[in-house]
Amino acid sequence: MVGPDVRVSPLREDSPPCLRLAVRGDRVAYFEDFSLCPAATWGSPRFAVEAGALVGWGSDFLHPGRQSPRFGERVLEEVTDDPAEAKAAYARACEWVRTGELL
Repeated sequence: MVGPDVRVSPLREDSPPCLRLAVRGDRVAYFEDFSLCPAATWGSPRFAVEAGALVGWGSDFLHPGRQSPRFGERVLEEVTDDPAEAKAAYARACEWVRTGELL
């Protein structure tokens, strides 16, 4: 569960349905479900979850016109085809964004 001081991106009109982000200060968690991504052309792995230091924003090659986080040091990097594993990894990533501790 994330606290009130962590912004977890809602699925906005202009956001691709495949992306979710949680950001607090210089920490970011990133979740992507490639099965929902109109730009993805590969089938596996289905999910990518990352968490780490946010060093800036840059162009996103899969989603032209959008900005994606640029990571410094990563504390979590997981790819999987299992939805439960992806959900658990993203929950851990969001907890790290909230607390700075990776459980």
